[in-house]
Amino acid sequence: MIEYEILTKGQQFEIRALRRPQDDESLVKQYLNSLQQRQQKKLHRAIQYMADRGHAHNSEKCKKISGHNNLFELKEKPCRLVCFYDSHRRYVIVITHGFDKKGDPTPRSEIDRAIELRESYLSKFGKAN
Repeated sequence: MIEYEILTKGQQFEIRALRRPQDDESLVKQYLNSLQQRQQKKLHRAIQYMADRGHAHNSEKCKKISGHNNLFELKEKPCRLVCFYDSHRRYVIVITHGFDKKGDPTPRSEIDRAIELRESYLSKFGKAN
């Protein structure tokens, strides 16, 4: 199963990060902690922007993952955070995990991981309270 923690609440959205029950930190925090401080700061700013305004409509900063409904990549080269909107709760964005992207297409393994995490989240928290 999967859990979540609230990363931040902004002017418009609550940002949630997924966490496995056996882990002390979310998958996003684990990824952020593996980065240099400069990259961490950039991603924290991008997350806060998303909390305040939703995903950026600038494809250099955020883009929909082609062929996958409701999956987005938050981008700060070479870092990527995969997220989706919780369709059962207005104003909630869930970040599944982060990874480094080296080539053009998003690796299939990262898309599959995001889909699996999203399905696990929705099976547990799918209905609005």
